[in-house]
Amino acid sequence: MLYIHNLTVCFQDASKEVLKDISLSLKAGEVGLVLGGNDSGKSTLLHCISGIIPRIKKASLSGSCTVVGGQLGVLLQDSDLFLLTTVQEELDFCLLNAGVTGNVIVKMRQQVEKQLKIDKLEQRQMHTLSGGERQRVALGAALISRPQLLLLDEPLAQLDIDFAETFLNYLCYLAQAGVCILVSSTSSYSFRKLPFRFFLLEEGRLIEQGDRKSLNAIKEKAEKTGIDIDGKDLLFQKAGFCCLSQKKSFHNSVPVLSMHNVSYAYQDCFQLKDVELEVFAGEIVAITGPNGSGKTTLLKLAAGIFQAECGEIQVLGKSIRGLSIAEATEKVGFLFQNPDHQLFQSTVNKEVAWGLLTRGCEPDIATKKAWHMLKKLGIEHLAHEHPYSLSKATRQWVALASVLVQDPLLLLLDEPTIGLDTLAATRFMEWIMELAEKLVAVALVTHQKELAYNFAHRVVSMNEGRVIPAGNLMS
Repeated sequence: MLYIHNLTVCFQDASKEVLKDISLSLKAGEVGLVLGGNDSGKSTLLHCISGIIPRIKKASLSGSCTVVGGQLGVLLQDSDLFLLTTVQEELDFCLLNAGVTGNVIVKMRQQVEKQLKIDKLEQRQMHTLSGGERQRVALGAALISRPQLLLLDEPLAQLDIDFAETFLNYLCYLAQAGVCILVSSTSSYSFRKLPFRFFLLEEGRLIEQGDRKSLNAIKEKAEKTGIDIDGKDLLFQKAGFCCLSQKKSFHNSVPVLSMHNVSYAYQDCFQLKDVELEVFAGEIVAITGPNGSGKTTLLKLAAGIFQAECGEIQVLGKSIRGLSIAEATEKVGFLFQNPDHQLFQSTVNKEVAWGLLTRGCEPDIATKKAWHMLKKLGIEHLAHEHPYSLSKATRQWVALASVLVQDPLLLLLDEPTIGLDTLAATRFMEWIMELAEKLVAVALVTHQKELAYNFAHRVVSMNEGRVIPAGNLMS
């Protein structure tokens, strides 16, 4: 089904190959798991197999990559790449493009909608969906034409825990039905239910491969590349690293963020209802809940991106009702779920300095502050690169730098560790904890249960637009 021999890939102006002498094969009914840390070449490999490289992304290739027979289904790492307006149109387009017509389209669409639990979203406009809901639609687009070879790049990203389990069961069913599946991920633990063969990449080279059982023999080597082998992650293995080691009380001061009786309706298809939430200086509050429960909407209300229909939102004791986004976010840093939603400058240093310049900072001072922040985060060598020439994980660091350089007192983070390997996620959370120690208030949306309960002082859950307090973890 899939045969790769001595595949080497080099992009224009790159100093070295992004893939070097890769050889692997998969048969019908087999599941391959491409493991690797950030920038190891996982996505590039899937792009070569799908033909994105070199047809769309230009690069020089040597060796061979052969797919024998059958329809191809592809899930890209970025689930925000949609062509049409509604869920139904997006799914139907995949079938029309494959030459399917008439009532067959309806039958195949309804089947995949039911399997992925998106049947109630059929008439929703794509831009109104949550990140997890968009991920499900993207999975539907990959699966709807019933491919014989399925390429999935970080398919569990943004999915809530319950649906992730449902989807993994479905992948097991597809493999048993003879579908060849190749998945890329930074975690083998997340796919432990699958009978996979693994391929471990490091800096574009295939350094180990074998069956699931043999992965334990190279556990230490894999973890050093940023791979989660046993579900604990490097995040949670550092002695004395966890927030829970230091008990604190935050409720003796005025909250940095206060939301009282807040409600919001989005085009008659979603409601946030009677939200009550406070976040105090130095406190990390994790917000969890199933896809579509309103987590991102809550953060956007807190940042003034959306205006509440009723209720009161205060930041640093001041109501943000009626304020412009710039006024509402004067002391607020917002990190979007997708870093591409906030990157638009031609170089990294311009990107990081831009927010300072819009707030009246002198150009020389803004440039120096931007450079200092890039150096702090260890990405100063990228200062003159175009943000979109970087990997998605690296773009996440650039987005974080552009937020932190403005010294926010309230930090709103929407799934900040998506796509980060365990080494990068550890470094990221070290930064967040350091900011909390400096009395920055943090509200963090995450589907990672371990991250929430190991790094947050308090966890609240959302369901169907309501906030459900889950208690103070520090008591």
